[in-house]
Amino acid sequence: MSTKTVIVKPVSSRCNIRCFYCYNATEFRKHDRIPMMSVELMGQIHEKLPEFGVDDVTLIWHGGEPLIRGLAFYEAVVSIQKHLRQRFPNLRIVNNVQTNATLMTEEWARFFATNGWRVATSLDGPEGLHNTFRVDAKGRGTFDRVMAGIRCAQAAGVSIGFIAVVTSETLKYSPKELYDFWTSVSPHFAVSPCWEASINGVSPRYVVDPQGYLAFLKALFDIWWKNDDSEVTIRPFNGLIQAILGGCGPTCAYNGSCSDFLSVEADGSVYPCGKFAGVSELQLGNISKQSFPAINCSRVRQDHLTIAGFRPEECRSCRWLKVCNNGCPYDRYRSNGEFEALSPFCTVRKGIFEYVDTAIRKTAEWTK
Repeated sequence: MSTKTVIVKPVSSRCNIRCFYCYNATEFRKHDRIPMMSVELMGQIHEKLPEFGVDDVTLIWHGGEPLIRGLAFYEAVVSIQKHLRQRFPNLRIVNNVQTNATLMTEEWARFFATNGWRVATSLDGPEGLHNTFRVDAKGRGTFDRVMAGIRCAQAAGVSIGFIAVVTSETLKYSPKELYDFWTSVSPHFAVSPCWEASINGVSPRYVVDPQGYLAFLKALFDIWWKNDDSEVTIRPFNGLIQAILGGCGPTCAYNGSCSDFLSVEADGSVYPCGKFAGVSELQLGNISKQSFPAINCSRVRQDHLTIAGFRPEECRSCRWLKVCNNGCPYDRYRSNGEFEALSPFCTVRKGIFEYVDTAIRKTAEWTK
């Protein structure tokens, strides 16, 4: 079964909070004030989804903060999708929304529960940790508002997961303390390192040291592995195990291809994925003027897929090639359309691959 994922940014990078490490604020990205997506353009996007010729399409409603667009917009989405399914009964559309949860209300929660939308948010950790870098426009911490939004969604029956960004501040906490906190909020979450290229050799204070992150990741894995609770899923651990055992990792950072992803900005401009939205050199086209197949065949698209699929000699001779695939191309991006050949986090990735592989082998020996 073939699938496609389209990240849709109905409000572009507009957001009601000001996280220190937000990639939407990077200097190599366009910061023009793009009007919010119209219902008409949203309808055009849907009309062109069948052009992919696939069975499943996942739409990730992203931002900025996508809830800023208002509930009426998303009610129109549901209506348009209903009519689209009547015309294309074999097309399955899955809706995911990535929200900071501060605008979550009972009305929003009922909408997501009623329509089967998957919801994810961001929660770095307990109040002191979360509020260090996730603040609003007035510099106030957002922890209480995020937790209230999460509980509101859960009360309506929405299964809400979250991403915990691992920063320099995270390493001051015990991995066990964080594991206990995170699992008390939801059994489904992801940990994501806050890595960013240094400027003149100086990194922002929130950037996590790669080796420190590796040590943290190993400790967190040990806790999760020993608890052996099938209800708790942590990205990237579940994906790594699947990839090491010979499958294809479910996360894009490990599947070795960007061809199944596109991102559509609020003005219809299309990019390889959400992390590249607004990067002028990587604009593939505009969905209001072109079809998805035409955009996929564009020179910029083909050049990007070539870069994304590049494997330097270090990769081709590495035992983890089929697990790692040189990582996410965004990690290699340096501005002006230039990419490094090798993931700058190669050593860290190898370290966790080795660690997880050893745990799998030891467990296999014990169960013989």
